[in-house]
Amino acid sequence: VRNSRNRLVTTLEREDFRLSVDGRPVSVEVFTKERRSLMLGILISTRPESGVPRLRDVGRALVEGLEPAEFAAVGTYGVEIAISPVATSDRAVLQRVLNEEIWPMGFVVPVSNAVAAMIEAMPKDRGKPVIVVAGSDSAQSCWYRPCLGEGEARDLALREGVVVYGIVNRTKAPPTQV
Repeated sequence: VRNSRNRLVTTLEREDFRLSVDGRPVSVEVFTKERRSLMLGILISTRPESGVPRLRDVGRALVEGLEPAEFAAVGTYGVEIAISPVATSDRAVLQRVLNEEIWPMGFVVPVSNAVAAMIEAMPKDRGKPVIVVAGSDSAQSCWYRPCLGEGEARDLALREGVVVYGIVNRTKAPPTQV
């Protein structure tokens, strides 16, 4: 949380937060005021129905929220997994990647494979590893081989100590199973 001068608000307590998922209250399981630098992996779906321009805006906002000592890498998943070989704290470089190197393409790669690839690509010595996946709620197929299941990606994240968040851009049509 930031104040009107864009400074972190450090006086909030667990009781000051309300968390909900799909409008339903969820308990805050972990809360700490400990400051830790991040190594942020930003994964963006390039599926056209994901709303790539909106997801690109999410990436831009994440980059703008980085502290000077924090690093990020940008990746996409769609026809292929493409992860920037550079993890940097330079906002201009990250914004350039978001602005110029992400465009809508078809889909083949499941999100679990993209998460696993980002975990493997992230430097281990640049702060707490966190991945934010920005995609849509449309159903995923697994034509890509090898196809990792959700559980395999979750187990890898747990073993590597990586926190994974998802930001979903709701599609107009309800999700369908393939």
